[in-house]
Amino acid sequence: MSGARPFVLACGVLLACHAGAPATLADDDGEPEQRRHLQEQDFGAWERMGGFALAPEGDWFIYTTRTVDGDTTTRLTATDGSTPPEDLGAARTARFSDSGRFLIHVQPGASSDEQQGVVVRNLDTQEVTDWPLLSSFQLAQGRDVLVGTIPEGRRGADTPRALDVRHLGADRTRRFDHVVRSALSPEGSQLAVVVNEQGDGETLLIVDLDSLESRTVATAPRFASRPRWRADGDALAVLEQRETDDAPDHQRLLVVHDVTGSDPRRHRLSPAHLDDLCPDTRCGPVARMEGLGPPRWIMGGDRILVGIEADHPHDESGGNPGGESRNVTVWHWRDHTLAPRRASAAPGNGRGRTVAVWAPDDGTITPLLHLQGEQSLQRLDDRTALLTDPTPHQPHLRERWRDFRTLDLETGRLETVVSRQERVEVSPDGRYVLYFRDGDWWSVDLADGTASNLTEAVATGFEDDSHISGREQPEAFGSGQWGQDDEWVLLHSRYDVYRAASDGSGIERLTEGGGPEGLRYRDHRIDWHADAPGPDDPLYFSVFGQRDKSHGYARLNTDGDLRMLTRQPRTLRFLHRADDAPVYTFMAESATESPNFHATRDDFETVHQLSDTNPQQDQYHWAGDTLLHYQDQNGRDQQARLLYPADYRPGQQYPMVVLIYENRSDNLHRYTAPSLAGLFNQRVLSSAGFFVLEPDIGYSLNAPGRSASASVVSAVEAALETGKVDADAVALAGHSWGGYQTAFIISQTDVFAAAVAAAPVTNLTSQYSAVYQRTGRSNTGIFEVGQGRFAAPFWELPDAYTDNSPVFHAHRIATPLLMVFGTDDQAVDFNQGVELYNAMRRAGSPVVMLAYEGEGHRFQDQDNRKDATRRKLAWFRHHLTGDAPEPWMISPDGAPRRPGLPTAGIRGDSCAVGLLLLCGEG
Repeated sequence: MSGARPFVLACGVLLACHAGAPATLADDDGEPEQRRHLQEQDFGAWERMGGFALAPEGDWFIYTTRTVDGDTTTRLTATDGSTPPEDLGAARTARFSDSGRFLIHVQPGASSDEQQGVVVRNLDTQEVTDWPLLSSFQLAQGRDVLVGTIPEGRRGADTPRALDVRHLGADRTRRFDHVVRSALSPEGSQLAVVVNEQGDGETLLIVDLDSLESRTVATAPRFASRPRWRADGDALAVLEQRETDDAPDHQRLLVVHDVTGSDPRRHRLSPAHLDDLCPDTRCGPVARMEGLGPPRWIMGGDRILVGIEADHPHDESGGNPGGESRNVTVWHWRDHTLAPRRASAAPGNGRGRTVAVWAPDDGTITPLLHLQGEQSLQRLDDRTALLTDPTPHQPHLRERWRDFRTLDLETGRLETVVSRQERVEVSPDGRYVLYFRDGDWWSVDLADGTASNLTEAVATGFEDDSHISGREQPEAFGSGQWGQDDEWVLLHSRYDVYRAASDGSGIERLTEGGGPEGLRYRDHRIDWHADAPGPDDPLYFSVFGQRDKSHGYARLNTDGDLRMLTRQPRTLRFLHRADDAPVYTFMAESATESPNFHATRDDFETVHQLSDTNPQQDQYHWAGDTLLHYQDQNGRDQQARLLYPADYRPGQQYPMVVLIYENRSDNLHRYTAPSLAGLFNQRVLSSAGFFVLEPDIGYSLNAPGRSASASVVSAVEAALETGKVDADAVALAGHSWGGYQTAFIISQTDVFAAAVAAAPVTNLTSQYSAVYQRTGRSNTGIFEVGQGRFAAPFWELPDAYTDNSPVFHAHRIATPLLMVFGTDDQAVDFNQGVELYNAMRRAGSPVVMLAYEGEGHRFQDQDNRKDATRRKLAWFRHHLTGDAPEPWMISPDGAPRRPGLPTAGIRGDSCAVGLLLLCGEG
């Protein structure tokens, strides 16, 4: 891009892509040049947008892109469009200093043999300084001071790890060798450094970041945690370890007060202080405890909330009374949690978890409560914590009910806030707890326990009735940010944002959503690090048109004026405001426009494009998308996104691939970089000559498969009515839940010439009773209150479960089905694929299953990802366009694919590790 350019609406892009002859571009002589077809070897150059940052004064912007091949590039540009982006290479971890004067980033080496370093740019002078010894950095809060890490061995053989403390823009540096760990104080004036110079003990130093002078405040055989500063920076806590092992009674908590004074005071919480707390076991303070976290300063910094862990006494059988085998795991029907869930929480097993308050000045330790099982504690403020307790409602077979109680950190008194609630939200200052029940939002004032209904005066519903499930309590559309001092909270209805007083004294609608365009407003935070908005702060909202999928942003000014800042037929994201200036940046994209960042001022009148990703797109056929409106077989209004074939010509008909999950029409105006590494890449399918249809699915209770069939078949009919799709060349595809629906739909209709189901659930009854291996929990909740959308277990609704299970309709499937599975899938059992494969094989239905050894729900190995995509494409091309079948499609013996076999369609190297082909007959 030769300089930034104004942001221009391209209203005619979609029509230009859909009509007339293939697009052309001019060569250097002005002669038209035919666009090319996108090939697999072209994919790697496509860029995806990564991280970004806006300087505090809004004058500079930095962003990172990453190509499909994995090459990273970071660019720096002025937001006023005065200079083109400057390429900083593969820079990463880029940050502007709080003053806005400096840009700091890590610069990787030019090759794998070269070491990465830290680069500092003075944005006032554009002077660049390289610090090749540093591998990473931190910035002190509110100061132009950098703390950089020098790795062990960076300065030569046997050189220790070190820290450099540098004043940016001044020639002042101090180095600390033999550094073990460090921590900056919250206000940025000091640095705590643990060093081990002699190898026989560690020293805790405090560094003044202004003078760079240091002083020793403590020594120990080993410090077992990072120092944790008090908010005022005048005290810190750190865990000492007195012996070489990590037994709890060998650890003690050290607190150093008056770290800036001439005579720091030291206090230690040692096991000797805990005799009354742990009379029969070994125990001690811990650096971090499950359900509590690290030690925390409370009560104005006078006391510390700390976790105490104790080893349970073990009998001589090692915890297996009676000498029973240690290789057996007991699964009891009254267990609160399943055995796999307990195993996944192994770090806390065998130890008690006591929460206590320690007063360093007088040495008292006060136990507050003992956490059990999955109980957890969240500190609300200096004197109160919130206990989340699922124990009374376990085992969790449907909803995950919990009781929520406040814990007084001084007295240990527990007070119930709300019982039998799945989740709550705590206000930022800890004054209120917010929850949704019986269709209304409620708050509880933690000072006096008063519960207030915040939304009873509003006729509009806040219940998300678009989400069908078997839940006892409906879910809400959601909430937004809180106001200053927790005075109010933003709440979402279907279309609007409301501001509700936290004490229930009033509520007002702030936006004007709904209407013919179905405008949906949502709270948008333009700066996640800013303080809560007060009376003099405007509020910002994202705006989404549900009828046309337009995106925009609106602002509510302090005078109550609601202004639409921008609304476009694009996807708009990441609106952000500079900390100290009225400069805004946001990202815009569409199906035909690569994602790019733009900058504007407070009036949103003049917009400058800051980036220019994927300019090479102009050389290739590249089609746009459109939105279909139709009714499904159940009479519901539905929408679907239709992406055109890359080289679409009016008057011709094309094959179509239907991609399904739940609601996919919102992908309109979304840009997809071509890649073989995804599950089903829309742009790759478009470039291969297919229409790509992405419909929404409207669900009914107890009928997930039937609902999907009613919606998807109607979407296909709507696409066929355009006259642009070949009715004999339509395929269906989906992954996970989309894979399940794919497998079911082809058992109910012969509309599809081929199907691909990746990781599908195929037998709802057997998967219902399985374990979700990722979490160690039962699948029952997924089926009854989650994606399954059943109101009861399968023995109460046997007909509904079997009627919606593909495996029980396997004999009716005539559509050739390709299943793709990882043998180590932790979400959907691999045996789900085997069940349908065997049933279809027995019924003589056409099926091939690709089993990738060791892969999970989403493949990790890049070669396996690409191999699976190539095979899916070959499957579609064989069944939709008449390409010759590849050998693996017709193998009679299930033999693994041999290296060197040709592939049809898009070609490339194939290296599928442990690939097994299971081919059905018929």
